[in-house]
Amino acid sequence: MTYLQRYTLLAAVGMASMGQDADGAAPQWGFFHDSSQNILATVNDGSDSITITSSLSIIDSKPHLLSMTFNGTTKELSLFVDGAFQGSGIDTDVGTLSGGGGYAVG
Repeated sequence: MTYLQRYTLLAAVGMASMGQDADGAAPQWGFFHDSSQNILATVNDGSDSITITSSLSIIDSKPHLLSMTFNGTTKELSLFVDGAFQGSGIDTDVGTLSGGGGYAVG
């Protein structure tokens, strides 16, 4: 049986969902920023991951809307900043993601 996993996450930078799947892996997804203050969206199944990087810096004292979608069937991750598409990528090695054990913000 195949389940379609599609997540949309609206969050502050640094928010991630973390949990543990049946195999003991620690899947997570979330937003982060690099040393250049670019936004990264990532999905990690505990052993494989996909990350999309925006070339926009959001360090400008204004509120911003960050969102991502992950299609669990096609394994495509897309990143949006303020509703504008920033990029997407596919990694078919990313496995199943399920639930999450908690959220970390900050």
